[in-house]
Amino acid sequence: MKPLWCASITLSIVLLAEQARLKTVRAVQDAKAEAEIASLESKLTEQILSGDPAYADSLSDDYVLIRDDGSVHTKAEMVARFVARDPANRIEALQPSDLKIRIYGDTAVMNFELYWAQTVDGRHLGAHSRMTKVFVKRNGRWFMVNNQGTFLSAPTEVPGPK
Repeated sequence: MKPLWCASITLSIVLLAEQARLKTVRAVQDAKAEAEIASLESKLTEQILSGDPAYADSLSDDYVLIRDDGSVHTKAEMVARFVARDPANRIEALQPSDLKIRIYGDTAVMNFELYWAQTVDGRHLGAHSRMTKVFVKRNGRWFMVNNQGTFLSAPTEVPGPK
């Protein structure tokens, strides 16, 4: 009877451990997908700095940007901003660093630091933010669905572009 009892306990422990393992969610190592996201981020940065409205092609239709100040903006608002190209309100520099990309199947989460400089109502401001972006893959293409920033330093006056 004792061997049966030990085997039963051992089996229960193994089954509980396997059940716990199946409930764990972890990113998968996918160098190709990580490289695609890093490349897309580089492309988006270039498009933002150049004011290229093709930026919108990489945003999902229900894209949401949550800024450092808590304001929420839609894809339509972002497209309108690109079309307006107001010289009194423009992004002058974006320098992402320390990118961490995690892949969960057709979803990617990217965390990074961002130094940015922009003109706001004619004032030249710069700051550091911690960013989180979420991407989904549809029909072989990655789309950004969410972008959120948190200030690491408050915006301060910086020298304007030359």
